[in-house]
This record gives sequence, C-alpha cells and structure tokens, in this order.
Amino acid sequence: MPDQCRGPGQGNAGYESIASASAEHTLQTVSTKVAAKAGATAATKTVAKTESSATAVAQRPTTTYSGSAVDDSTKRTTAIACFTTTGVELTSRQRKIIKALGGTYSRVWCREVTHLVAIALRQTSKFMCGVCAGVQIVTPDFLDACGSAGHLLDGKQFTLKDPVCEAAFSTSRGLENVYKLEPALQIVREKGRLLRGFSVFCLPSLSKRTELPELVVAAGGTLLHAAPEPGPKVLVLGERSSNDATEKEVRARTEVYAVDLLYEAAFTQRMRYSAYRLR
Repeated sequence: MPDQCRGPGQGNAGYESIASASAEHTLQTVSTKVAAKAGATAATKTVAKTESSATAVAQRPTTTYSGSAVDDSTKRTTAIACFTTTGVELTSRQRKIIKALGGTYSRVWCREVTHLVAIALRQTSKFMCGVCAGVQIVTPDFLDACGSAGHLLDGKQFTLKDPVCEAAFSTSRGLENVYKLEPALQIVREKGRLLRGFSVFCLPSLSKRTELPELVVAAGGTLLHAAPEPGPKVLVLGERSSNDATEKEVRARTEVYAVDLLYEAAFTQRMRYSAYRLR
C-alpha cells in the first residue's frame, strides 16, 4: 500500500507558499463581504422595528449544511462550521479564512466537526470518525474557494478523491469492488450512522486501541464497560488471538469479531461479519 495511504503525512508544503499579498487581498475581501452581510442584517432589523406592532417579525432561519447529515439525535442546528484535519496542516491564511467566516478549528476530533480537511485517504482515527459521522471530507482548495467567495460553500465539489489509496484499501481488505469514499458518505447521510442502536464491548485484548471509544461514539454506538449478554444489537470485538482467561470465557458463549470488522466498516459503512468472525 502506498505510504500516503497509511499513517500521518509530512504536511502540505505546497499550500504554505501562497504569496502574502494575495492572502491579504483575499482576507480583506472576506472581511468586506462578511461586514456587508452584517450591515444588511442590521438594516433589515431596523426596518422590522418600524413595522406595525401587529405584524409579527419572523425569526431568521437557521442554516444547516447538506453535506454533514447525521442522526436526528445529534443533528447540527447552527451555521458555524467546525474544521479539523488529518495528514495535512492548514496554512495561517486558511486558518484566518475559517475565523473570518465565523467558523472554528479543532486539533482533535469532536462531535461538532462539520468538515475534515485531507489530501489523501488515510487510515487514521479522524478519517474513520469523519466518514462515520457523515461530515464533509474536503481538500484544502475548499477553504481557498470559500475565502474567494466570502462565505461558506457547499463542499460537495471539493470532496476528496483519491483513486490510488482507494484501490490500495480495496486490495488490502480483499473487497470485491473498488472502494469509493463518496458512496460511503452517502450511505451515512441517507441511512444514518453505522452503529446506531448497537452496544459495543471491547475485550481486554483491545485495551491499547485507545481510538476505539471515540470511533464507536462517532458511528452512533454505545460503548459498554462490562461483558454483555448475547443479542442482535450487541457487538463484541477483540484481537484475533488472546490468552486472557476472561476473554476466552466470553468467546465461548457469544460471537466475537476481530476489531478489523469495525475499522473496515468505518470506511465502507458495511459490516462483513463472516469475514471477521473469530472461531
């Protein structure tokens, strides 16, 4: 598998070399357009106050983003976008654009994230959480375009496309069809989160997999802290081999699946139980 498809990268120096004059011009444009919108809003409010008291003033509708649909229980209702990255560092200019647009940036994954910025399909915790949450996964060009437009754009046309790493992922997992990121994101947005309604228990052999609790929650599941009774909505995960006595007892009375079941499904949004069932 190509190195860029595996772990964290070396950043993105190409995006750091933008001329400062151009950056300042774009930021001034953003600030001017944002200020203009604020002025228009203020003018609208002034007119509304002069209307007859018998006329109800409608509340301004809240903006939502079509590209980050999630379950109703966690639906975002604010117009503020939250960005995070994986395998790439944002330039200072791009961070300023986020701030000028009224957005926020998080170094770590959190449930408020609406946009994940990446330059390659990477098997990282952030990337898996991003797919499971159905957020917009975009290239850095998206921020540059938003800066030029002066407002937050629909990220659909900037969705990451990485045929090399998609093909490598398909081969490494033995998938019949070549994996594609966009259809996987569409599954989340249309059908809801992968583990919605599931209770997930991680056996002791997975104690060092510190990303699992975050991933389970991002996928809509509930993480259990004690071995559960078998059930149709119970998922027990473990390593392929373990000498732990408690783990062997659990494996003897319930179906246990290799943790790679969840790692693969985080990307594909499909659970291949038979491929990862532990005997």
